[in-house]
Amino acid sequence: MATEVKTLMSDAFIAEAPPARFLQDKFETPERYIFAGEDIEIDEFSDADEYAVDVIPYGGGRANKFNLYTRKKYTPPMFNEYTDITAKELGKVFPGRTKYQLNDAGYAMDFADIMVSRLNDLRKKISRGVEIYARDALFYGFITLINGDTIDYKLKPSHIHTIVTPWTSSGSNALSDFVTIGDIVLADGFKPIVDAIFGSTVLTEFLDNDVVKELGKMEQIVRVAITSPMVNDKAARYHGTFSAGNYKINIWSYPQSVRVPTGFSLPNEGTKVPYIPTDRVCVLTQDPDFRLYYAATPSLANVSAEIAGTIGMTEIPALAKGMMIPYAYLDRENQSVRAGVRSRPLPIPTSINEVGVIKKA
Repeated sequence: MATEVKTLMSDAFIAEAPPARFLQDKFETPERYIFAGEDIEIDEFSDADEYAVDVIPYGGGRANKFNLYTRKKYTPPMFNEYTDITAKELGKVFPGRTKYQLNDAGYAMDFADIMVSRLNDLRKKISRGVEIYARDALFYGFITLINGDTIDYKLKPSHIHTIVTPWTSSGSNALSDFVTIGDIVLADGFKPIVDAIFGSTVLTEFLDNDVVKELGKMEQIVRVAITSPMVNDKAARYHGTFSAGNYKINIWSYPQSVRVPTGFSLPNEGTKVPYIPTDRVCVLTQDPDFRLYYAATPSLANVSAEIAGTIGMTEIPALAKGMMIPYAYLDRENQSVRAGVRSRPLPIPTSINEVGVIKKA
């Protein structure tokens, strides 16, 4: 009598942190912001907020000049995350399978499963790196690269306001600091502030501020309307609104953390740190003019049969256009494949005057 042996396939569960995109989604990326070259050039025209003056009829008009502009050139750094997939890995039992199913699908299918999964993970890592870029651009006005170089967006010193009277002091008015920075942003950026993204420490101090709590008790005139935190689809928290001078401002927090990679002598490497600086608030106008550009990355391109016959190769070095470019190269000597993702993103707060920062002393 034959005995039939059956095995149960186990469920594979992957504990992963999906990449958050709250900050980088403040930057727009239409197709025209994805370039085929390595450099990004932006021509910024000056726009004075003058009013027109009347003239005597038939006496001529007032000449205006619109040919004054500043050209800014940026060369985005590159992310290049990769992994090596070896024959030894393909001989292992995959999560969610048993040893009896090791080669049921064949090595090609197993390799495809690994490669797709790894490339997706690498894309997520790069997305987190872009979020760090966006954080630094908004909260500091510059991006510091791994080699110590900086991409400076020329945030005016006046747009970084240091709190004069600590919000924890008895009787201090936290709203006055938002009036100060709001007036500066309005004067330079021509638009009122509407959003405030709080770090964890300043959010606690703001909600516990004497004036904020007192105004929140008003029934006839609502100056502060704070609610239980509500999660939006970008993992941020909405806490309500408050008014400060002429401004009605939304309260946002972003309690997301990211792990610092090791091996680069970075502060706090190997540990999780919050995306948002705990001691700062970033204030923004409605729909600010921010752009997330992507430059081209080095890759290999196929050539025509005619050219291949002339140069003796079917692929040549080239620049690939796209947001995230996957690649894979075969290393026959080591019997492995190197699979990775390259990307050259650069978030640019084009209208930098639409940003303001409040920080603790």
